[in-house]
Amino acid sequence: MKKLILDAGHGYNTAGKRTLNGANGVVREWTMNHNVCKYIAEMLKDYDVETMRSDDVTGVIDVPVQSRTDYINKIKPDLFVSIHHNANTGVWGNWSYVCAFYHVNKPKRDADLAALFAAEIAKQTGIKNNGGLPDTRSAVKSIHMVRETLSTIPSALCESGFMDSTIDYPIITSEKGQRAYAQAVANVCISYLGLKKNVNNTPIRGMSEIIDTNILTAFVQKNNPNFNPEIAGQFIQQGKIYNIRGDIALCQSVIETGWFKFEVTAVKPSQNNFCGMGVTSLGMAGNSFATVEQGVKAQFQHLYAYACRDALPSGEKLVDPRWSYVTRGIAPNWVDLSGKWAAATNYGQEILKKYDELKVFAAAYKPPMPKYYRVQLGAYGVKQNADNMLAKVKAAGLEAFVTPMGADKLYRVQLGAFSQKTNADAKLADVKAKGFNAFVKFE
Repeated sequence: MKKLILDAGHGYNTAGKRTLNGANGVVREWTMNHNVCKYIAEMLKDYDVETMRSDDVTGVIDVPVQSRTDYINKIKPDLFVSIHHNANTGVWGNWSYVCAFYHVNKPKRDADLAALFAAEIAKQTGIKNNGGLPDTRSAVKSIHMVRETLSTIPSALCESGFMDSTIDYPIITSEKGQRAYAQAVANVCISYLGLKKNVNNTPIRGMSEIIDTNILTAFVQKNNPNFNPEIAGQFIQQGKIYNIRGDIALCQSVIETGWFKFEVTAVKPSQNNFCGMGVTSLGMAGNSFATVEQGVKAQFQHLYAYACRDALPSGEKLVDPRWSYVTRGIAPNWVDLSGKWAAATNYGQEILKKYDELKVFAAAYKPPMPKYYRVQLGAYGVKQNADNMLAKVKAAGLEAFVTPMGADKLYRVQLGAFSQKTNADAKLADVKAKGFNAFVKFE
């Protein structure tokens, strides 16, 4: 794993290191530097890099620059980046640019690196690019943080906009601007170090996180209104028996069956084959199972064979016709199924991407309002007419109500809310016996 050291320049209380008083108040430079470093680490958390800091992450201590470079040289990271913001006269002006410094006597590699940082920071923040500069061009003429790091450690000190610039202040003091600065640095780090995203090693085995079958059913039905809810129930049930992620397995079947429409496969819905089992070449129909339960169980047994070497759970009988074809335990994680369960090298990743969609859907899911059978005695465009009918109905000893105006701009006089139609029909008969015309409405 690569190592990256970030450095938030100065400390919270370092004298003079702060913006002028603008719309966002006086902001300490370390606060801005720290935020940028924090955002960089956040942006790189899923990559194969270990991110460290050479400053005091609380900002309480302005760690001496010698202590910082001693730490950096001890760790010997693959890249070191110091984060700063610029200043000019200490009074408001319209100067504006970003740059990145390198030590004049370091390898050309550092000059090239500084140029990359400056160009990307300018691109992301929208502030003018003044390029990669030798530290002899800085106000102090020689910058310790890039001079005293080992020549074998690629090093750059980045300066975003000016703390005393009317142009740059709104950018550098905003979260948006700081994140843009961070994104620029992260982009260069990814490119320069050749960082790769970590593989998602989500295991096949484990209890489902999304267990509400109403959510699973609604997720599929948004693409296939004819989806059978019994299938979702079996994915959760078999998941409990085999300790396999039924919520993710459902996503595998979404891919295999095209949202259970079976339009992308020769398998037919009547086969209860939800995972392409036995489809070893294009156009093959694969295996068939007598019931939904058996079809889902076969899929889970096949996943079980891939994920572990254990015997079947107690009381379970083998229904997977391809059990013997699996090298037991060869794929403990979903990504390990790539090139094994299916030929696609990103098969497991696609399953997890679909599961990410399910998680987003589940987070936003709101159960539908329940529907009831109601006895309706009339619908009126004028509220007073509805109230008059309500008075007649109540006078007949019936408990009724007027609904708020609907989308069709009608007020309805209704009675009851029944989950069973037989109960609504019985009430309808009672209403008609008292001389009212009415009917049962399901809504």
